[in-house]
Amino acid sequence: MNKIVSTVLLSLSIGTVLAQIPVGAWRDHLPYSQCYKVIKTDNKIITATANNLFAYNTADNSIEKLSTISGLSDLGIATMEYNIEKKLYLIAYTNGNIDIVKGNVINNIADVKNKTMLGSKRTNHIYFHGNYAYISFFFGIVVVDLERLEIKDTYTVGEANEPYEVFSVVVDNTDIYAGTAKGIFKADVNDPFLVDYNRWRRIDNIPNSTGKFDKLAIFDGKVIANNYREAYNTDALYYLEGNSWNSFLPNAKLHKNELRVSGNMLLVSCQGAVYTVNKNFESSIIDTYGFDSAYPQSSLIDEVGNLWIADQRSGLVSRRANSSEFSSTFPNGPNTNGLINMLWSNGSLYVTAGGLDASWNNISRAAEFYKFSDETWTSVSNTSTIDYISVVADPVDPAKVYIGSWNNGVFVYDGNKLVEKYYYDNSPLQSSIPGTPFVRIGGMIFDDAKNLWIINSGVKYQLIKKKPNGEWEAFELALGDNTNDHTIGGIHQDRNGMFWIVVPRVTGSGISVFKSKNEKRFFNPKSLLGDVIPHIYCITSDNDGVVWVGTDRGVVTYSNPESVLDGNIDGDQPKIPRNDGTDIIDPLLGTETVNCMAVDGANRKWFGTEKGGAYLFSPDGTKEIHHFTTVNSPLFSNSIKSLAIDEKSGEVFFGTDQGIISYRSNATVATDDFTNVYVFPNPVREDYHGDIIITGLIADASVKITDVSGNLVYETKSLGGQAVWDGNTGGGKRVATGVYLIFCTNSDGTRTFVTKMLVVH
Repeated sequence: MNKIVSTVLLSLSIGTVLAQIPVGAWRDHLPYSQCYKVIKTDNKIITATANNLFAYNTADNSIEKLSTISGLSDLGIATMEYNIEKKLYLIAYTNGNIDIVKGNVINNIADVKNKTMLGSKRTNHIYFHGNYAYISFFFGIVVVDLERLEIKDTYTVGEANEPYEVFSVVVDNTDIYAGTAKGIFKADVNDPFLVDYNRWRRIDNIPNSTGKFDKLAIFDGKVIANNYREAYNTDALYYLEGNSWNSFLPNAKLHKNELRVSGNMLLVSCQGAVYTVNKNFESSIIDTYGFDSAYPQSSLIDEVGNLWIADQRSGLVSRRANSSEFSSTFPNGPNTNGLINMLWSNGSLYVTAGGLDASWNNISRAAEFYKFSDETWTSVSNTSTIDYISVVADPVDPAKVYIGSWNNGVFVYDGNKLVEKYYYDNSPLQSSIPGTPFVRIGGMIFDDAKNLWIINSGVKYQLIKKKPNGEWEAFELALGDNTNDHTIGGIHQDRNGMFWIVVPRVTGSGISVFKSKNEKRFFNPKSLLGDVIPHIYCITSDNDGVVWVGTDRGVVTYSNPESVLDGNIDGDQPKIPRNDGTDIIDPLLGTETVNCMAVDGANRKWFGTEKGGAYLFSPDGTKEIHHFTTVNSPLFSNSIKSLAIDEKSGEVFFGTDQGIISYRSNATVATDDFTNVYVFPNPVREDYHGDIIITGLIADASVKITDVSGNLVYETKSLGGQAVWDGNTGGGKRVATGVYLIFCTNSDGTRTFVTKMLVVH
């Protein structure tokens, strides 16, 4: 028996997603403009992107985003299909995982995903026939019983010791056809022994019969086949009539993305065009939408004649029946999943989408950065360069941001407009490869005096200062004995004004500390055992001025940062007792590589690791509060590349290698008084079941909630500037309908505030 896990699908309509998601809730920030598959259910057009789905409701024009947050089992959607008779759709993933969605329930079949095998597990195609789904894989055909929701059989097609990759399967009245890497194979669909490869026979009378046939369809009772050929613009389409294969649509020679029978039409989606073909094999072509060229991946015509296209650049494209105009729709999001760095500043999230390999070489991603502000994503591209990796916002002009490229200097944007570039010809910035224009920028930061500090990697003078008046200075960092390797990464300034700079390469990896040209030091952090830690990834300071360093052996702290300049470089590692009856202690995250860190409003520490997901620890780093992974949360991946926190709302953004997802935590930055206290939601309606938030508080405020008669219902302390109430009494019973008073007091009782809220049940 195959294991089936069911979970309720809780989809969120974009129209109802508030700027303030509830505490403890998640939301995705994924790209939705690059679409690969479209299907139609009873009243929804569902479109797949690489990692998620979105559903357009044709009845009310609303859009729902569907991902792991709403119950999908995985990322990396390969394909999907809808079964109109069973009222379900099947989602297949690139790792072999399968979801069957019926109503609001998702049934997961993970047998292929969990099976140990060589080769790809990516799904190529899904075909429904009767009570079964025939799913095409690299290793053959998996048959899923749609009534029992389990795998019934697995067929191999090919030779005894060489199963061929199956790209597509179709069934006519009597026969099953499999398009493979070495021809089309046919068998009796009712043969009970199809698991025997000998029951399948190759069709020899089709041109190029031993070639690759990647797309099949049944149209007007005829088998349709596409012969994929490696050379550009040489594919060929055939249909079977009687015992003869006939060529058709000779102009459609580009590689095919999909053959779809929709109503009385055959739709051929290929690179750059959609062909609509009638039963006489007469065709028309769509290669532009008016607002952009066509990059169709999948298409369908609904029952009233509307055309829907999943486009690789324009999202869900549609043309209404009897209209010649196209429109495009998709949820707002960044342009791609790519990211290397995130920054929350001036009420906005900034993301750089470049990248570096393990040796700190370019990976040549398009130069893009994304901004999330007022619940809207904006994407900005620069085709003249590659690999934007760092970002800093101007403290004086919030619209102005500085973007560091790993090969082409600093780019200055005012809003979405590029207004300036700092390079070797107009600044002290230098090329890391003498004689070539190769200006590598690591991190950047503004100090309290509004000076911009820039890391210029791979050169002699690695630290560049730009004053507000436009004057420049260049400084040489301390790099220990390894002066021939000048690869420099991120930069952080502690509250003493010292700069802590990541020197990341294997040879000479460590930390360079700089206060002035005469006060600087390079050193290698050490573990609890006294051995040198080889790799440094990130540095930050907490609210008490302690410097935290993320390494490949956990976290090292420096509670007296200035003493590092005097040679006190040992640092410390927060110690975690094992609580197993022994006296053994472990260093904080000592077996993890810590890629990134962030400090929330309650001075708690968030850590993003390379393989272990995300952690939240107490302010001193000794108590684990949360550990989020792909198993126990909607995280897209356990590889966390960057972290950022909206200190006012407590929302934590996790930049993973599969995209951005955020979680609203229960801590915010504290305020100096009670001027801006507010309660959310207020009133608390009968259909609301989440936490109630009291925010805008002074740090460590005492919060007491009473009924109007003064009876104490609940009391707590704020985390930073926020307190959370679940709406229950201290005994766990839901409070009755009524007005409740909220009394707020600072730690010494000198400041107080009272507000009220209405609870309705």
